[in-house]
Amino acid sequence: MKIGAHLSIKGELSHALEDAVKIKANTLQIFSGPPRSWLFPRRSEKELEKFRQLAKKRGISPVFIHAKYLINLASPYRSIREKSIRSLLEDLSLAKKIGAQGVIFHPHPKNLSLLLKNLAIVLPQIPPQTSLILENSAQMKLETIGKIIRQLSSPQLKFCLDTAHAFEAGYRLPEALQIIKEKIGFQNLVAIHINDSQTPQGSFHDQHADIGKGKINPEEFFVLLNLPFTKNLPFVLETPAVKKEGLAGDRKNIKQLLKLQGKVLKRDFFLQNTVDVAKKLLGKYLIVNRHQRFQIGKIMETEAYCGPDDKASHASRGKTPRTKIMFGPPGKLYVYLIYGMYHCLNIVTEKKGYPAAVLIRAIEPVWGIQGKTDGPGKLCRELAIKRTDTGLDITSPQNGIYFKDIGLKPKKIIATPRIGVDYAGEWAKKKWRFVAQF
Repeated sequence: MKIGAHLSIKGELSHALEDAVKIKANTLQIFSGPPRSWLFPRRSEKELEKFRQLAKKRGISPVFIHAKYLINLASPYRSIREKSIRSLLEDLSLAKKIGAQGVIFHPHPKNLSLLLKNLAIVLPQIPPQTSLILENSAQMKLETIGKIIRQLSSPQLKFCLDTAHAFEAGYRLPEALQIIKEKIGFQNLVAIHINDSQTPQGSFHDQHADIGKGKINPEEFFVLLNLPFTKNLPFVLETPAVKKEGLAGDRKNIKQLLKLQGKVLKRDFFLQNTVDVAKKLLGKYLIVNRHQRFQIGKIMETEAYCGPDDKASHASRGKTPRTKIMFGPPGKLYVYLIYGMYHCLNIVTEKKGYPAAVLIRAIEPVWGIQGKTDGPGKLCRELAIKRTDTGLDITSPQNGIYFKDIGLKPKKIIATPRIGVDYAGEWAKKKWRFVAQF
């Protein structure tokens, strides 16, 4: 995973790389010089070579240059437009010299025709293997970025998503991603400024917050960090903690991002007591990544089936071709058919030889789910889970079905008797059905 931050060069470019190592970053963004001045410091070949070699040695890539805040290609003042063009070209030249991927800047689309005209002057002068990267702002629609990219149609014109700006412009992150897919193209998305927002959705006011300390639902960051088309992109922090805490602030935010990326539930999780597993699965995320689909659902309801004495369990009838998977190692799927038409998804639990499992009764759609998932048959139909999936090991993402944990805990867990097991006598009264409230 590529995570880094915007870091100060402190007068010499390589200082930012040294700080990146201190915060365990593997990607980086810098200013080439003072962001509120048109001055452009001259860099010796020795300084440029030092940066290139240190970046290679430390494995810090890609590197981005953020353009000056003064840039405005659509300014009503000709002098500002000309200075903006020169400044962008200076930064693009430097990007080429230090091996940076490109220069990120904020377009001002109030005068779109003027912006397009001046972008058209810059684009032919971009050095090879370098990009000019548009970043969305709190006051602009993502669709406008798509319009600019489509009209200019240059392979060197790319896009950087700022999560806080998108949220402040009125978008939830899943909605923003859908618009990027449809209007901008994921092939044009080359970086993500991953920031929380101090201001509410649709505030149109740019004010970053530390990850998990702002208004954006942490679940949205989880989605962003796990989608196949975003998880391998560079995530660059621009959070305010660094101003108060220095590099410790960046380290804290990187740690929070890694937590929100989630941990895959391994076999030892499912080796626990079945009732405990059924409770602990609430708030975990079920991920399906196969058959050209990627879907995420938050587990909201489970049932525990505990051992050979549990008359509500299939295993109470002994080991059969149908139930033998329940006697195997934990962390594998047991999928069966009821009423000849509905599949039910279960995960085998506890030690090998002790037949137990947890039924996933309901999930809340998070990403890529269009149909209803408020019942075991419905969620299996929506996720295309069938009996042929029995035996699948869900402790590895490579197998296409797995579970992740970001530390989300229900505010309340309601325990009731299990559903549809009246035949089980006293066992039908066991309050082993668990429903989460968040």
